[in-house]
Amino acid sequence: MNVNYEKIGPCLCRFSISFTPDEVAAAFDRAYHKVNRSTKVPGFRKGQTPASILNVRHGEQVQGEVKSDLVFQTLYREFEEKKLNPLHQPEIDAGEPEKGRGFSYVASVELKPDIELTQYIGLPVPGELVEVSEQDIDERIAFAVQQAALATPVTGRTTVQTGDLVLVDYRGTMDGKAIPGAEHVTGALVEVGASEYLAGFDADLVGAEVPSTVETTLVFPDNFSLKDARGRTGVFRLQLRELYGKELPKVDDAFAKDMRAKDVQDMRDQTRANIKSEKQDTLKGRRIESLLRSLVEANPFEAPPTLVSRQLTPMVDTAMASLKYDPRFNPKDVDMELLRRDSREAAEFRVKVSLLLLEVFRAENMDVTQEDIDAKIDEIVEQSGCTREKAVEDLEKTPQNKNQLISKITESKAMEFLMSNCVEMH
Repeated sequence: MNVNYEKIGPCLCRFSISFTPDEVAAAFDRAYHKVNRSTKVPGFRKGQTPASILNVRHGEQVQGEVKSDLVFQTLYREFEEKKLNPLHQPEIDAGEPEKGRGFSYVASVELKPDIELTQYIGLPVPGELVEVSEQDIDERIAFAVQQAALATPVTGRTTVQTGDLVLVDYRGTMDGKAIPGAEHVTGALVEVGASEYLAGFDADLVGAEVPSTVETTLVFPDNFSLKDARGRTGVFRLQLRELYGKELPKVDDAFAKDMRAKDVQDMRDQTRANIKSEKQDTLKGRRIESLLRSLVEANPFEAPPTLVSRQLTPMVDTAMASLKYDPRFNPKDVDMELLRRDSREAAEFRVKVSLLLLEVFRAENMDVTQEDIDAKIDEIVEQSGCTREKAVEDLEKTPQNKNQLISKITESKAMEFLMSNCVEMH
């Protein structure tokens, strides 16, 4: 057997393997012997059927055994000897072996990349201090006041002013055709000046009389959910039915109790704590993001296309699932090629992060203990509400789930190490 091995890219290798006629003949003899032992041909004792008869009755089986012998067994032996880690089933280019003739094949396979960690200790992260100002608290409480406002009928005037609430029915068209999701909307409560709908949607309402009909024209933004509408002009015909004002509650102890606080001061203290917690979570996210980007930049390598594709598919599926909550969503309006292209960079980054965290885990001689697994199972039980026995059973029954759980623990431990050995930049 002659083996020619070559790397044809950072993650791709190719084997060219050939066999002499004698080696092919020996493979056929082994195949005849194996098939003979496992089959019974009428008129012959088991294991005593001539090769010529086996070729007639079980030719495909014999051929499959020969090909498995010459191709897959030899190829995977090469993987073991060269300590290669294939990421998928190899792509085989081979003909059909024939007894008395030589045989060769070419196999291409993507490999897990060789990663050399050059820097992972002392990576920089933002070192900002978390502070909550009185203005932060005032703005949060003001938002709560707006949320608790009551819509009350306006008396003494019928002209719309900024800040009013107008009950409208509307229909949107584009080039004379109804816009999907805006064919005939009834009972929409529009806050004038709040831009809760499209920018410009309520621009022509100020100064209008209630009841009346107003027609407004606007250009759809480039990021509008309906692809065909982007950059085009839409016309909305609004029937103004009722006019309301906003009655804002007074910020006093009664309001504070509605916000589940004892009094105004307690509400402010709770608001401060909530804002601080949110800012800490935001800062933690920024620190993790910065740390991971520094890790990837400090240890460059090419992400294997196969792993990127595996990561990309669920990311695109998640993006599509989130779009379905938009009533205007139409799958036909989504440019899937553009969506996949826009998501590819994030998928490549995620693959690099996963592989680098695994290398950090190994470099620091960490391990996943049974206590780690038990703790993770406890999290699953708490989040899902299932019994612990059920969670354990699911993991044992599906090895893939257990492998994913172990991968999460591995990445978590590596992240904890990186965070405890980073450098804060002020």
